[in-house]
Amino acid sequence: MTRKEFLNDLYRHLYGLTQDQAEQHLTYYAEMLADRIEEGMTEDEAVASMEDVETIARRIMEEEGLPYTPPEERPVMPPQYPDASRLQGGGGKRGYQVPKKWSVRKIVQTALWTVAAIALVSAVGRWAWRSVYARPYAPEPTDYITEAAAIDTPIREYDGYNEEAPYVEGGYEYGSGSSGTWTDSIERIDIQWAAGTVYIQSWSSDEIEVREYAHSELSSRTSMSCQEDGGTLTIRYRDGLSLGGVKDDKWLTVLIPDGMVGELKIETTSADVRLNGLETETLTVSTASGDIQSTECYTQTAELSSISGYVNLYGGLYADSLDLTTTSGDISGDVTSGIIGVSTISGDISLYGHGSTNEVRMNTTSGDIWCSVEDPSVQSIGISSTSGDISLSLPYDMGFTLEYDTVSGDFLNSYFEMSQQNGKYVCNGGGCEIEVDTVSGNLDVY
Repeated sequence: MTRKEFLNDLYRHLYGLTQDQAEQHLTYYAEMLADRIEEGMTEDEAVASMEDVETIARRIMEEEGLPYTPPEERPVMPPQYPDASRLQGGGGKRGYQVPKKWSVRKIVQTALWTVAAIALVSAVGRWAWRSVYARPYAPEPTDYITEAAAIDTPIREYDGYNEEAPYVEGGYEYGSGSSGTWTDSIERIDIQWAAGTVYIQSWSSDEIEVREYAHSELSSRTSMSCQEDGGTLTIRYRDGLSLGGVKDDKWLTVLIPDGMVGELKIETTSADVRLNGLETETLTVSTASGDIQSTECYTQTAELSSISGYVNLYGGLYADSLDLTTTSGDISGDVTSGIIGVSTISGDISLYGHGSTNEVRMNTTSGDIWCSVEDPSVQSIGISSTSGDISLSLPYDMGFTLEYDTVSGDFLNSYFEMSQQNGKYVCNGGGCEIEVDTVSGNLDVY
């Protein structure tokens, strides 16, 4: 069992806790695993040294004063939907408004844009609506680069990312400057960071450069550790210390020449990860509560995972194979990938698939899914949800065969002309195999 699988399994056993309560305990055990890995254990060994998930969950629930309920004994209670009025179709507009489930978790998230979203959905045609709805969960654009911190080189915008060394934001006034530079001897970079921000960016130099910044002056005790061994550059939050017991946060900047590093692995506790203009063969990012953001990154294989942080790919991620996973964080953005795999428990999924796509797999328990596929030649799409609604946007000329299996959900379609054959919906003579499975969630195809 991997670290990610262990933490996700533990989360599923903490039935009855609030999200904040669960995240506190998950962060504790994430740091414990990081400590053991820092001491020399492999990831598998660190997980194997832990107590079993049920024992840990029972102890946590006892500490919180709540009963422990095994997953197989939990009641399944489909949410009650409000009555939804049928709208007149025609003119390319949607003929039905998907009923939305209101939960405590979503009230804060949706309060600021609900009125505007409803107005847009009801007022515009299919194509105009689609261009707006393509990013229903996108956060407001953020200026990540603001105030200079010990860097005099000006920024020059180049192909979506900064060609020169970036500025630093958030009051990180004290920097170690350049802690070291490495040439083409480095094939792999391994980063473990606790709190703050990890900023990784391609740049025009022919050397790798590493810098860190803090809110107070750095000393030998608080400075990071950088070591090179056998073509691997290892970067740690502090020399000789694990990720646990960290008081302050720090900003890490790593500048990498285009295409130099074949493998990049990043692991954080609460630190956010920002990736800008990277070119690698393998990209692996794992956080406990930190957010992950990508802008114009290219890789053959990408695995991005977070427990409670969100994954935001609106800056673009290009990969042959893409695997995105969270427990409670939302996943959203623009991707170009032959194989797309996305999984979350309570987070929402909102992805726009650009370019050539062969296979799409998405899974959630209570979150909503919005998926748009640009390539009409996609071979297969598989989407499953327990109580979340599913919206699937497809090219107008695409041929597909749809199998929709549900207990109490509704199938909503106001655009494609379909015939039923052997319990399946067939459009334009068939083609792409689409399988959608829900318990109480609705399916909207447009």
